[in-house]
Amino acid sequence: MTQTRRPIFRPEALRRYKQNRERPVLLRALSPPTFLCLWVLLGLLIATGCVMWLAQVPVYASGSATVVAWKGNTLGIRDGIVLVAFLPPQDLSQLRIGQTLLVTFDTTDGPVSRTLIGVEPQVIGPATAQQQFGLSTPAAQVVNQPTAVAIARFEPYPSGLPASTYVGSVYQVQVQVGVQSVFSLLPFFGQVWGG
Repeated sequence: MTQTRRPIFRPEALRRYKQNRERPVLLRALSPPTFLCLWVLLGLLIATGCVMWLAQVPVYASGSATVVAWKGNTLGIRDGIVLVAFLPPQDLSQLRIGQTLLVTFDTTDGPVSRTLIGVEPQVIGPATAQQQFGLSTPAAQVVNQPTAVAIARFEPYPSGLPASTYVGSVYQVQVQVGVQSVFSLLPFFGQVWGG
């Protein structure tokens, strides 16, 4: 008995199999929804970077201030009760008349703004500051190193008491001396682009 061997696969199926093996295969590593989400994420990252590059935040010089009874007409300031701010010497070049000084009084919820009406043209030492402004003992302790000096009007005081009762009082102050990009506040980028 002769047995004929019949192929297991049909010739047409073998031909299609060979064609499919010869055709180049493109891998589909990402499905369309995942691919779209990655593009949206990249767009959001770029938009956030642009906003951070363009957004500006204020830069403040911080220091202490004391209330002084001003006599005479020096620095263009007439008699009256003023707030004398003692700020870091490196900020002197950025201090200008008309800038905003924020002072934190004990009786107010937040800082109160005053406008600078005078700026000492050079850095002064503690002895000069004590002599020039007639500082009392608590106020004199605030000035213990060379300092830049800015002056603002003290009145109106929020409590309604006469301003003369506050002469010698010491407060914390900040003066806005400039602005900088939010991007420069990031640790690496701030160092690369000069903060």
